[in-house]
Amino acid sequence: MAQRLETAVFAKLRRSLTTPRQGALSRLLLTEAGSARHEVDFVLGDPLMGVAHQLIQVSCDMQNEKTRGREISGLVAGMRHLGLDEGWIVTTNEEDELKLEGGVIHIVPAWKWLLD
Repeated sequence: MAQRLETAVFAKLRRSLTTPRQGALSRLLLTEAGSARHEVDFVLGDPLMGVAHQLIQVSCDMQNEKTRGREISGLVAGMRHLGLDEGWIVTTNEEDELKLEGGVIHIVPAWKWLLD
């Protein structure tokens, strides 16, 4: 199920990108001080200019505290690293908005995100 959800998000992103340069998709792997490693599933931006516009995580279920912490900390690390104050987590059916010190994380159900 998780791979299918991630594939659906990827397909929507590819369809909605206007130009290859402004809408490049990539994955971000970060290692912070203290060997903390983080991953952001999708980074939209201009890779030639080193500019990111949007960060998106995909997680089927965030009920497990370990999974929730991993997804949120990865997104927060990516936001901090790229200077963004907003990020998204696409889930199967959860909806929430987390206001953190570094910005806002929007948790949206896939059906709503895919229709937007």
